[in-house]
Amino acid sequence: MEAIAVAMPLLIGVLCGMTASLEEQAGKFKVLLGSTSPKIIAYVSKTLLLILMNICSISISIISYLLGLKFILKVPNLSYTIFISGGAWLVAGSIALYFIYFFISLMFGTGASVLIGGAGLLMTSLMNTGLGDIIWKYNPWAWGVRLSGLNGMLQFKEINEKLKPFFIQEINIGALIVIFSIICLFTVSLIWFSRWEGRQTFE
Repeated sequence: MEAIAVAMPLLIGVLCGMTASLEEQAGKFKVLLGSTSPKIIAYVSKTLLLILMNICSISISIISYLLGLKFILKVPNLSYTIFISGGAWLVAGSIALYFIYFFISLMFGTGASVLIGGAGLLMTSLMNTGLGDIIWKYNPWAWGVRLSGLNGMLQFKEINEKLKPFFIQEINIGALIVIFSIICLFTVSLIWFSRWEGRQTFE
């Protein structure tokens, strides 16, 4: 789960970059900008498609991992709840990144999206260490790995009961920030896209 979370920014950067590149090749974004009226419907549809692909890829990864643990490594008494809830937090924590990277891809191209995706991978790795203990809640690149990790800690029976309230508080605060950020990013992206007329040569 942690490996998926760390690699997620780079994968999102590549996927959003490829999607924007295909739209650019299809008549300089004319399909995206002119296929529906109002045009924000096309933008919302494309963004939802990207998020749906993210859900499918994470689900396939988790299912494959669980099948390997159960039938190849023969691990007994697997707790499926940890992986399912962890995957859900991973999806929720990555939604904001899709708005960020899709914007970068449309405005500046695939190269910029992949470059920032690589930087995001490093950022996520750092935020998963002690460096991110305080600031992770305010860093979109840390949400997926931290929320899924905290959720996993709560599921362990061996955890100190005194630490559970702290983990629950961290998850609740982080979740509120994630929800608020997604709403803000979605609103801002709709306003921006409704005024965007395609990438210019000087952008």
